[in-house]
Amino acid sequence: MTDDPFGIWLAWPPPIVLRPPERLFEFLHDHDRFRCELRYQGEWGVEAMWLRNEELFIAHRFDTPTLAAHWG
Repeated sequence: MTDDPFGIWLAWPPPIVLRPPERLFEFLHDHDRFRCELRYQGEWGVEAMWLRNEELFIAHRFDTPTLAAHWG
């Protein structure tokens, strides 16, 4: 007899290991630092992100890294 009230063991899938962000470019404008980077979201595609002073400025998701790089 098990202590599980439902009689089954729920197994969690292993965590998804995502690639680290890929920096496309970075520049300074007045007192602000802008950076564009690609973040790979596994089966959901690639997200191109603009960061201003380390905070999200704008982002958009694409199906391929090429499309994301052209947008960035």
